[in-house]
Amino acid sequence: MPGGIVKNPKDRVVQSIPERDDIAEGWSVWNNGQGVVVLDASKDYPAPGQGDPTVETPGSVAYYKWVDDHFVKIAEGESLDLMFSYIGASPSTISVGGIPANTVLTGRSFSSLFEQMLVVYLQPAFTAFAITGQNQTVEIGTTLAAGNKAFTWGASNAGNIKPNSIIIRDQSALADLVSALANDGNELVNIANPILLNAEGATQIYRILAENTQNVQFLRDFVITADYLRFFGSPGAAPNNSATIRALAGNTFGNAFTINMPQGNLISAFAYEATRPDIVDSSVKYVEGFNSNVGNTFVKSLVDVADAGGTLRQYKLYVQTLGAPYPNAATYNVTIP
Repeated sequence: MPGGIVKNPKDRVVQSIPERDDIAEGWSVWNNGQGVVVLDASKDYPAPGQGDPTVETPGSVAYYKWVDDHFVKIAEGESLDLMFSYIGASPSTISVGGIPANTVLTGRSFSSLFEQMLVVYLQPAFTAFAITGQNQTVEIGTTLAAGNKAFTWGASNAGNIKPNSIIIRDQSALADLVSALANDGNELVNIANPILLNAEGATQIYRILAENTQNVQFLRDFVITADYLRFFGSPGAAPNNSATIRALAGNTFGNAFTINMPQGNLISAFAYEATRPDIVDSSVKYVEGFNSNVGNTFVKSLVDVADAGGTLRQYKLYVQTLGAPYPNAATYNVTIP
């Protein structure tokens, strides 16, 4: 019997073509029990369209159908996926299993279609992205220094990330900083120029991007935002300028904070940007006094306060000076408008 290799439905390989009757009955693969796939064979013996499939070109592959008492070559190609890929209507119009609507189907092998349909694809995602030592909120006037920055990240379903597809980008400048990175979770990146954040709400955005093994891109941002610092405390003397305001014991980017006044102290103070509304009586609660409203006991003035870069910004300064100290330590909960 002329040579060749036939694959059965379980992909077992045999080293020679069996008898015709065995192929027709026991080794059929395609076309409802009528066909076989033959590797390293694409020629009919003794004549085209009749006889057994035989070797013509090593590495070739052909699909033969058993007709009456002989084989007929139906298709030929360089690979099984090319020979038996989908050529019908595309894209898909409804979601089926793991295949969403509008998926391009043309040219896909049946095995890849069935896999996507029956095995739900686990989409990878970045679970973390940061710069070591860098806060995401900074004071207005802050300059982000140039130089090497240690970027770190984490990812879920990492096995479905395309190898060496990770990019770190300066999204604010729309410029890639590094690309073709492996998913090792860290990269030292040189930032060529310092970046000044000189307005409330100014941002610097860094972005990490990658492709999954289905060639779909995904990303995560690290956003640094400039904001005003608010200052508060219970000093020994009333603050009245930039230096004494910035020297207050507490500061925060938040709108709510607590002033702890030690027993014997007479002064409490806080300051925030003048672009915000004035406080009202209920903006300050005296905790030990049954949360009574004491905002009206604070006197407002306007003071220029230097920001992180030394630029003067107008602040509202509120100071309370008691006529006599409380018998015990006091607590004020402050909420600025």
